[in-house]
Amino acid sequence: MGRMVRTAAGLRKEIMVAVIGVMVVSVVYGLIGLVEGFGGVGPGLSGQALAASEENAGPVSAVIDKAVLPASGQPASLSEELPAEPAGKGAGTAAETAGGAAIPAVPSERRVEHQVADKNNRMALTFDDGPDAKYTTQVLDILKEYNIKATFFVVGQQVERYPDVLKRIRDEGHEIGNHSFGHANLRKLSKKGVEQEISRGDQAIQEVLGEKPVLFRAPYGITPDTLTDVLKEKDKQLISWTIDTRDWAGTPEDEILDTVLERVQPGGIVLMHSFGGKNSNLDNTIAALPAVIEAVQELGYSWTTVSGLTGAKERPAEEHE
Repeated sequence: MGRMVRTAAGLRKEIMVAVIGVMVVSVVYGLIGLVEGFGGVGPGLSGQALAASEENAGPVSAVIDKAVLPASGQPASLSEELPAEPAGKGAGTAAETAGGAAIPAVPSERRVEHQVADKNNRMALTFDDGPDAKYTTQVLDILKEYNIKATFFVVGQQVERYPDVLKRIRDEGHEIGNHSFGHANLRKLSKKGVEQEISRGDQAIQEVLGEKPVLFRAPYGITPDTLTDVLKEKDKQLISWTIDTRDWAGTPEDEILDTVLERVQPGGIVLMHSFGGKNSNLDNTIAALPAVIEAVQELGYSWTTVSGLTGAKERPAEEHE
């Protein structure tokens, strides 16, 4: 009898141990669930599942939230704005000023960068989209005051409207480059169309100055393969920039200055404009330009033309097509 009592007691003890073990296990799994719920995934099943899903899906940075995709299904770029679709001929919306040239009012030349090796702490100021009688002349006045030479990438249709301003650019010792005839998005053109944009720009300049430029800057910084082929055939040099001031967008003058100072470097090429802009207004460009010139000089840099950095030379018209 006593033997049976001891056996029953032993069974009760074993049952209690088993119950306590089950309770401990339940508490432990409950704690793991709480930790995982707060993002602290441990070595349990949830951690294994997450690791497996990352291996299959790739890094988190490669995942695109479809909710932010445009209708095309392609992710929008935060660092690029292409010109708007044209309402008629040409690209983008027209900038109307005294002279009424139909070139895009809001250029987006921020895509391409062009670094030039320079050991003499020199930088180049460049101005796009002119000439005109309002802003280009003010830019020239400031450059003359500071005895600074710059490079102007001019649009052919503006040259036809303001040939005297183009002559002034040349006569005051500045460099001139081709910025196409109508500031078209060259990606949308055939090779023949690209060639015509460059040739017509060259022709407009040659009719005023008697020579064609060597330098070319693509509208919007867009450089399709067709452009590369045409420039090679025409023996021209493609020039872009290292510092985009975004002056065309109405950027405040202090931000224009900050943008330049943040990226000062030997061989730097600063992109500004002498015509066009948002609402045809480049007042902030004119206001910021003296400060940009002085601040960069105070850092020990000097200003030169693009050819002063690259070694490109203007050549007589007969050496070009």
